[in-house]
Amino acid sequence: MPYTYPHSCRTFFSVRAATHDGADIKFSKSEGELHCRGTTFNIHRDGQLYYLNSTSNSKTASHTLQEWHVILGHCNKADILKLQDKVDGMIISDKSDFDCEVCVLGKMTETRRREPDQTARKPLDVVHVELAGPVDPPNINGMKYSFV
Repeated sequence: MPYTYPHSCRTFFSVRAATHDGADIKFSKSEGELHCRGTTFNIHRDGQLYYLNSTSNSKTASHTLQEWHVILGHCNKADILKLQDKVDGMIISDKSDFDCEVCVLGKMTETRRREPDQTARKPLDVVHVELAGPVDPPNINGMKYSFV
């Protein structure tokens, strides 16, 4: 799993965690390769450190639209199709439509809502409060809820 050290601008990669999750990693004196779920990533050496490239080999980064949907955390289909032209090495081998059971169970929408939320124009236009209750017995005015 990637980890950013608090005082570093670099992200560290745990070989142990990756191999525990089923990845296969091979190192030589000057380079390496990470094989994970049918995709191969290059690892290059610079000085005493090895660096995992964020882009994969185009030969092995070919997945169906449904596979990319899962790999990218159930991103909507339209945005995935836009990524193919923008991401080096990303190949969508089959662009057939599909239904994702995970997205249906999670009540996810196909696209994002692009309209901003309503904002306040003057003081007290929008008020966020927390309520406590119902309280028994009700207060002297018969109210069972109160502001916290």
